[in-house]
Amino acid sequence: MIDVCHQQTAFATEKVCCGQIAFSPAPTDNHGMLKRPRNQPKIANRTRSFRGRMPRRQPGPTEQLHIGSWLAALELKQIDVAQRAKIGRAYLNNLINPKTPDKPPNPSALVMLRLSRVMGVSVNELYEEPPTRAELARLRRYQPATLGSLLETRS
Repeated sequence: MIDVCHQQTAFATEKVCCGQIAFSPAPTDNHGMLKRPRNQPKIANRTRSFRGRMPRRQPGPTEQLHIGSWLAALELKQIDVAQRAKIGRAYLNNLINPKTPDKPPNPSALVMLRLSRVMGVSVNELYEEPPTRAELARLRRYQPATLGSLLETRS
């Protein structure tokens, strides 16, 4: 058996004397942070640069959003959609009309989900053009059961 009188760990000081163990709180600095015991080495700085740097990852192409087309097709106003989706009107306007056309906006999944719920369409449909009025008028001539069976067989 090893006779240890004061063994210090990172979380508490163990006092082992005569077979009894007593714990005292770990040493802290003035801000309540744990002090590093003197006998433990410092952790190496992990932010050092290395010679063989990895090249910066280039972002992939983003698909074009058709939010403006859907707003027009559904006859919704930007301000109403922005308020109900809890995003800024200027941000929604930037999604519809990007400031830099060569670099389209890349909204987060949460923003896209909020917009799709407010507008009543799926997120995937926001990346596609809405059907035109002529296409909708042509489809209205068919019975719902016929449309359903056509969609099932074509999928």
